[in-house]
Amino acid sequence: QMGSRVVTLSSMGHRWGRIQLGDLNSERSYRRMNAYGQSKLACLMFAYELQRRLDAEGCQTLSVAAHPGIADTELARYFPQLFSPFMKYFFQSAEAGAQSTLYAALGTDVGGGDYCGPDGRGERRGLPKKVGSSKASRDLRVAKQLWALAESLTGQSFLPA
Repeated sequence: QMGSRVVTLSSMGHRWGRIQLGDLNSERSYRRMNAYGQSKLACLMFAYELQRRLDAEGCQTLSVAAHPGIADTELARYFPQLFSPFMKYFFQSAEAGAQSTLYAALGTDVGGGDYCGPDGRGERRGLPKKVGSSKASRDLRVAKQLWALAESLTGQSFLPA
C-alpha cells in the first residue's frame, strides 16, 4: 500500500545553480541561466529538507524530486533557432519527459528523498530511474537557511526543524 507523496520538480540545471541567499530573487543581478539554475537547485533542496522534516515528525508522507531530462516543451521555444533541426536528436517528447515525474509519484521502489530522472546518457532522455544530484543540493546548512527564508517571506511556519 502506498502512502502520500509530495513530488517536487527540478531540473538538470540544478547542477549549475548557486543559492544566493542575499539576492534570492535576482533583484541586484539577473542572468537568466543563473536564476534558472538557482530556482531548480532551491526546488531540489526543498524536497530534501521536506523529507528530513517529515522524518523528524514521524510522518509517513514521502518527499520525492524529479527532473524530465531535456524535453520538447514550451521552455524549448527560448532556445536559439539553430537548435531546431537537431531537437529530435537531443530532446525527448514532453510525454517521455513526464515519465520521471510519474515514476517519482507512483514507483513502488521510490523512497523519501529520492531524485528521479531519465536513464540515458547525461540524463537527457530515457526511461525513469533514481539519479544523483549535486553536492550543493545536499548542503544542510543552506537548506535550513532557505527553508527559514521561505517561512519568513510567506509569513507561514511549516514543519519544525
